[in-house]
Amino acid sequence: MWALRICDFSGVTPVWEYDYLSDGSKVRFPRSTSEISDDMQSNAYYVKLYDGSEARVSPETKFLKGDIKFSFSPFSVTDELYNKLIGYIENETGIEITTHTGQVFEGYIEDIRKIYIQTGSVQLFNYELTFKQFDVDGNGSY
Repeated sequence: MWALRICDFSGVTPVWEYDYLSDGSKVRFPRSTSEISDDMQSNAYYVKLYDGSEARVSPETKFLKGDIKFSFSPFSVTDELYNKLIGYIENETGIEITTHTGQVFEGYIEDIRKIYIQTGSVQLFNYELTFKQFDVDGNGSY
């Protein structure tokens, strides 16, 4: 499980804090069962000049980070964690995920899919989640 913190905007400056489950334990983000692609795309573009040559234009925002797709196995997401993740979407809560290697992802959960697995008598679900990387607290660290 990875560390998860939420961004609290109730004060003058945003503060990152842990969120808790009903048993008092910290909300943890499950490790994805699929590979994670951390993409970056330049915002630069090219314009055709009068003489036929091209010029590269770099706007103030130099790049955008891509969305990250996470997949989770049935046993890594409890009903309470699923409801927390839904709440983060409904309340537009900025979150920060820190992996076991120290990699930090900052942004918003855009969507979550709960996929029913055809089994016998046990009801199981796989989960897929889209995470939009975004500079939530405005410090440019995403």
